[in-house]
Amino acid sequence: MDGVTRPGGDAEQARRVAVGVRVSTRRTWGSGLVGDPGLRTSGVITKDHSDVVAGDGAFGRDWALPRRWAIALDDGSLVCRNDDELEVD
Repeated sequence: MDGVTRPGGDAEQARRVAVGVRVSTRRTWGSGLVGDPGLRTSGVITKDHSDVVAGDGAFGRDWALPRRWAIALDDGSLVCRNDDELEVD
């Protein structure tokens, strides 16, 4: 897939979210995202998992749900994020 359009988001930026695009996201601590906007990190989207992401309730649980994008961060870490957790750099 070449990109995604997010409802209520910046349509131009949303079209640019795709494999190979440089993005930033908030740092993860424990099981949640850190609320401090200063704790951001950047990387490159390496994989689109849209084929395994399903609608609410499709997995019969509300924990350990897959996220759409795999991102290789500049520090060498690999994280997975959904559309609303990314900003195009």
